Parts: sequence; C-alpha cells; structure tokens
Amino acid sequence: MKQTHNLYGWAIAFSLLCLTACGGKEKEKTTTDSLNSEISTVSEDFDGILSLPAVSFTDTLTIDGKIHQYTIDISPVDTLPVVINGDGVKYHDNCIRLFVTQAKDTVFDHTFTKESFAPYIKDINNEQVALVNCRYNINADSPALSFVAYVADPDDNIEVKRNIEIRVLSDGKFSLQLIDDPEMEPVASSNRLNPERYE
Repeated sequence: MKQTHNLYGWAIAFSLLCLTACGGKEKEKTTTDSLNSEISTVSEDFDGILSLPAVSFTDTLTIDGKIHQYTIDISPVDTLPVVINGDGVKYHDNCIRLFVTQAKDTVFDHTFTKESFAPYIKDINNEQVALVNCRYNINADSPALSFVAYVADPDDNIEVKRNIEIRVLSDGKFSLQLIDDPEMEPVASSNRLNPERYE
C-alpha cells in the first residue's frame, strides 16, 4: 500500500512538472510574439543601427478619365550607406518602390533610393538625411501622376530637407523636380480622391 501511495505521489509530481514546463513555454512564446511586434515598429540590428518601419499603401484615382491604382512600398535597406544624423544616431536608409497600374496593365514600376535624387540634394549633407517617405501629390492642373519623395533627418522628418516630385506620365516615362510646398493626399481609405476632380 505504501508503494502504491509513492507511485501516486510520483505521478502527481510528474504531472505538475509537465504542466509547469508547458506553461513556461507558452509564456515564453507570448513574450517573443510581443517582442516581434515591437521590432516590426522600431527595429535595431546587432550593430545598433536603427530602421524606420516598412510601410505599404495602395489607393486609386482617375487621370484623363482612366482609373489608376498606385502602390507605394517604403522599406529600409541594410546594403545602402548608413545614415548618421546630426545627433550621431545611425539609421538604415530606405528605398521606395512606386507601382502604378491602369486596368490590368502596368504603367510604372520603379524603385528609388536617395541616390536617385542625387542632383537635387547635392547642396546638403546627404550622409545625415534619409529617404523617409513618399506620398501622392494633389495637382489638378497636371495630366500626370504626381508623387513627392521626402528626404529628411530620420529623427525629425517634420523638418523636410527636400521635396522631390516624381511625375509619371501615362506612357510610363517620368521626370523629377524640386518643389517647395506640395499638397499631399492623406493616406486613409476614407480619404480617397474624388475621380471627378481629374476628369
């Protein structure tokens, strides 16, 4: 009887051990998931170099009576030269992929880096600024699709150093130019452009 009692004791102890081990693994998984969620927002690699969060958004608009859809992908690239801002903080620079379709046809598909805009930023210290953003530029007088890329300090992109317009024509050709005060379209599904404005 004593031996049976000991067996029950060992069985209970073993069960508790298993439950504790499983509970520990589940807790560790939750912690890791939370950490990954934070890293996807603000990340830092092993060398202490920060990366701005990767973003992607899509919207539609009408130019010359034709509905276009555009997608802007902005992502950090660890093979580009590292940006060191005025405070000495290191960042990976970004690339911007701009993809435009009309119906099912690809009108434009191009990837830009800061080097793409070198002629327009040669008078500033481009080692301290990054390619931080790109938005659609509201320009009702233009038959082209107009986008604006921002070059700025990654820590203070409110103070934009350069606004470079990317003007895309319906044949897929594009041109670049500096602009001072672009009127930018808010990026939100509830703020899509009114197609009638461009017809």
